[in-house]
Amino acid sequence: KTDECINTMSNDDEPSTFRSILPHEPQPVEAYGYLHIQGSFEPKLKKTSDEEKQEIESFWSQSSLVDAITSSLAVKKLQGLVKVKTLDEKAPFTKLKIVFESSEAAHQAYRSLRNQKMTPAMILSHMDQKFQYSSRQLQITKITTKPMLSTTIAWTRSNPPKFRRLLHSDELSLEEERKSARFVFMTNLIDVSNPPQYWSDSFLVIDAIRSITNHF
Repeated sequence: KTDECINTMSNDDEPSTFRSILPHEPQPVEAYGYLHIQGSFEPKLKKTSDEEKQEIESFWSQSSLVDAITSSLAVKKLQGLVKVKTLDEKAPFTKLKIVFESSEAAHQAYRSLRNQKMTPAMILSHMDQKFQYSSRQLQITKITTKPMLSTTIAWTRSNPPKFRRLLHSDELSLEEERKSARFVFMTNLIDVSNPPQYWSDSFLVIDAIRSITNHF
C-alpha cells in the first residue's frame, strides 16, 4: 500500500498535491525538490511560572517559525534551499514543506538531516537559550508532485518482498516470481573481513547503492 498523498495549501504558482517517495523509488526528476518535515517546534521555558506557561502556548507565528527554520538551515549550509512553508493554518505549527532548487538538492538535504538524526532542539539551537525544544527526532519525508509509477514498471508497495522469498529451490515457482518482480541480487559488495565503518547503518548502505545504480 502506498503512502497517502500529502495535500498542502499553496500559491497559484505551486502544485497543491504531493505524495511521499517510496524508500526504494528512484529520485523523480522535476523542476523543484521537496521535503516534508514534521515535529514539535513549540518550546518550553526551562523554569516557568503559570503566567509564563500561558504566554508561550502559541510561541510561533507562521512567519516567525519560517524565518527561524530558514536561518537555521542556511547556517547548516544546505545547498539549493529556496523557501520554507508551514502547512498548518493555525498554531501549533508541526508540519513544514521545504522547497529546493532541484530534486537532487532535496535528496542531499534529506540524507544530511536523516544522518544527523535532526531534532527541533538541534535545528533551533541558535534561538534564545532560556527555551527548551523537543529532542525527539523529526520525521523527514521526500515528497514529489509526480504521479505514482505504473505497476507495470514499478513495485508500488512501501516495502518490497524479502529476498528470501525469491531464493528457494522450486525453480518453476521462482521463475513465476521473477516475471512479476524486478530485483537484482548483489553479492561481494565489500571485503567482509574489513568492512567500512558506515556499513552497519542500513540507511547509508542502501543510499550508497542507489546513488550508483541510478546512473544506469
